[in-house]
Amino acid sequence: MLASDESYERVVAMIEEIDECCETCEDYDEWYDVAASCVTDCFEELADNQIEMTCVAFIEYIEPQQTKDENLAKGLFYAVHMSLTEYVEHKERFLLDCNFDDDDDEREAKVILEAFKKCVKWLNHAFPEYSEELEN
Repeated sequence: MLASDESYERVVAMIEEIDECCETCEDYDEWYDVAASCVTDCFEELADNQIEMTCVAFIEYIEPQQTKDENLAKGLFYAVHMSLTEYVEHKERFLLDCNFDDDDDEREAKVILEAFKKCVKWLNHAFPEYSEELEN
């Protein structure tokens, strides 16, 4: 999947916001959780295809950082991963607890949830060494 220009712009804006609220030159353990809230804001109110394209744009931004600034790469990976997995957990609980009045609303919520799950898989696949660290 290719990311749209809008997705790249969204990611660049999020990186700028992260730079404003975090000292990314510090060890990533010190700032990735704060950055995750910025990432979460980035994904709010997006349609499923926008979620997927934004995830691709994040992956494409992080990949070259692995050789340039591994601390930044890890911090961004952990921030995006944390944001996506928390959203998946929240949406799964929401779907269990919610009685939808409209089948279209329920279907849309499930499509969005699947988009987030797909993004977690893509992220784990793109950065298996970071994903393994999460499991340990």
